[in-house]
Amino acid sequence: MKKVTIVVPVYNVEQYIRKCLDSLLKQESDEYEVLVVNDGSPANEQAIIDEYVKKHPVIKSLVKENGGYGSVLEKAISLIETPYMLVCDPDDYLYPDAVKTLVDMLESTDSDIAIGAKTLVYADNEEEVYDKSFNDAYASVTDGKVYNSDDPDFDDLYFIDPSPHSKLYRLSLLKEIEFPHKVSFTDNILYFSALNRSRKVVYTSKPLAYYLINREGNTMTDIKLTAIDAERKVLCSLIKQNEGKRGIFYYRMFEAYKYLINEKVRRCRGSNEEVKERITSLYEVIGELLPYREDILKYYRKYHKYPFIEAWRDRKLLDPTKSKKAYEKIVDKQMEGRK
Repeated sequence: MKKVTIVVPVYNVEQYIRKCLDSLLKQESDEYEVLVVNDGSPANEQAIIDEYVKKHPVIKSLVKENGGYGSVLEKAISLIETPYMLVCDPDDYLYPDAVKTLVDMLESTDSDIAIGAKTLVYADNEEEVYDKSFNDAYASVTDGKVYNSDDPDFDDLYFIDPSPHSKLYRLSLLKEIEFPHKVSFTDNILYFSALNRSRKVVYTSKPLAYYLINREGNTMTDIKLTAIDAERKVLCSLIKQNEGKRGIFYYRMFEAYKYLINEKVRRCRGSNEEVKERITSLYEVIGELLPYREDILKYYRKYHKYPFIEAWRDRKLLDPTKSKKAYEKIVDKQMEGRK
């Protein structure tokens, strides 16, 4: 039996998929298989996929009704028989030694997740940029180090980019994870939920995947109203199915909410009425976080770099007796900024 299943979720990526599949066929390891999941794409990818399946037995294909990225992960996890899973988005591609490196790291350390760095490539030019895959303003993740969940420095792993690039998962971690359908950003659920369930994680600073930036239609550049809805659903789902986890996790969810409302909502397209409705709906995230107020504030004091007045407002927002009123002021302020 193979050790790794590489899952390729496919939707409207016809111009990229050949490069992705070619990179998977060039892997130096022979311990993997590829499961390409066509999520009801309206484009012509399936003809290309069928061509590769016919020529290369290592590639298998599944066509399903459209349900979104989370539904692809959910279906793949239910079908996979290998002990490990790696996701490669079809507009991205892998270094030839990616699978071998990640498997060796995982097995030599008995870890549950192996994580590598990546290379950013851009849709509008040929520039390549090394990305260590974590936010070094808040954390320092060490090459070759095994992080044990009982150790304080395990917290640093919560500042790793949750995108699927260069991440190998032990499949048993993923069986109980729930993924909302018909929304984007569910790769956040995959990473943070798996991290919350892991015993040990190992990291390498070696880049193992290429990540295409600024592709038209990519969720990283999506600021439609539906993107705000999707992120709200993902954050609430993450918090609900990860009760009693490390305090750093709830702090990261709070910071994700703040980035969403302070940055993305300001730039999203829509009428004032539609935007106000989205801002108001984001209080659902705060409602889920209120039970973890003390955990959030503990890490807030450690990492917070904002002016005193903003810190004061955030503390009120996380106070169950003042939260609703504080949020109403946030809504009013956000809408004033749109006038």
